[in-house]
Amino acid sequence: MKYAIAALIGLAGVQAIPTGSITWSEQLKCGGCIKGGYNFCIKGADGVVVEKGATPPEFKCCKDATCAENKDAAWKCSSAYSTKDLSLTMCPQRKDRCGTK
Repeated sequence: MKYAIAALIGLAGVQAIPTGSITWSEQLKCGGCIKGGYNFCIKGADGVVVEKGATPPEFKCCKDATCAENKDAAWKCSSAYSTKDLSLTMCPQRKDRCGTK
């Protein structure tokens, strides 16, 4: 419970980024891709924790849900979530910054 409260307090200071203010690129990282209104896809499991120095999983920022990765079972995409906030939970996390899940 105290973690949920801390998370809500942390979200209170987050400012909304207007859709369209982030220029699309296939190489946009997870947060920028999703906040820009695009479809972030990652090969493998979503919400993966990346060890320090480890190579992060393969990813692609798609303009929308029509990209090939969105239809490939080996990929997980943010379009599967109902809101941008929920989509952000799929982003890879760096263990040296976030700790273990």
